[in-house]
Amino acid sequence: AWFVGYAPAEDPKVVVVSYVHGAGSGGELAAPIAREVLTAWSSRCRERHA
Repeated sequence: AWFVGYAPAEDPKVVVVSYVHGAGSGGELAAPIAREVLTAWSSRCRERHA
């Protein structure tokens, strides 16, 4: 399973590729991993600009 995501949608600054070998669909396993990475990235960016 794999998933590719980027953020922010309007002006992308980061791309995340999540790959889980031998797993099911990307939406079930790979996407939640990518979401965690993007959430951490977003939180860190907010902290830097606070």
